[in-house]
Amino acid sequence: MKNKFLVIAAATTTALGTALVWTPAHAQITGSDVSVPLNITVPEVLFLKTVSQINLTISATDIANGLVTNGTGFYGSSQNGTASTSGSSLDSTSPFTNVGNGKSIQQKINNVYTVWSNSPRLAKGVNITFNKGITTPVTLNPASPNTGGLNYTIVASSGNGDGDQIGLAPKGLVIPTQTGGVTLSLDLNNATTAGTYTGVITITADAP
Repeated sequence: MKNKFLVIAAATTTALGTALVWTPAHAQITGSDVSVPLNITVPEVLFLKTVSQINLTISATDIANGLVTNGTGFYGSSQNGTASTSGSSLDSTSPFTNVGNGKSIQQKINNVYTVWSNSPRLAKGVNITFNKGITTPVTLNPASPNTGGLNYTIVASSGNGDGDQIGLAPKGLVIPTQTGGVTLSLDLNNATTAGTYTGVITITADAP
């Protein structure tokens, strides 16, 4: 009787072992896709970068033709007319054709600023303004001696980023919306002494 039980137990164990080996594993469950709304807000940025200083040196040819370099300055001479005890026909008209009498010297300065903007108001764009709200001409004061002054005005935009720019198309935060410069009209009529004249020029960026 005992042997009969052992045979049955052995047979049962063999059957279970076979079942464990050959019964396929449970199939993996794959759920359905669920779309979850994702909202990311990017802040609006307007970033203006400018040079830290603008340095201009007026050349001899800017002032008049025929001047010769002499150290850090220039000299020149000319002759005209005759003189006698009865009088002189010397012409005392200033030879400096770009100075005084409403004349000015124009200097173009490239790459003074660059601006980035991701403004969403594409129809209005980005504006760049020089000396916004400042009365012109602007007077630069001499460093020494403290006499006279050099006046300047901003020349109207000639395109290519020069001068005031209105309604520039924003290009994001990688590519600059605009890189540009400015042309100054310099009036030396009151700049009666040689030297350095100092002041400021303002650059304003806005995205209305």
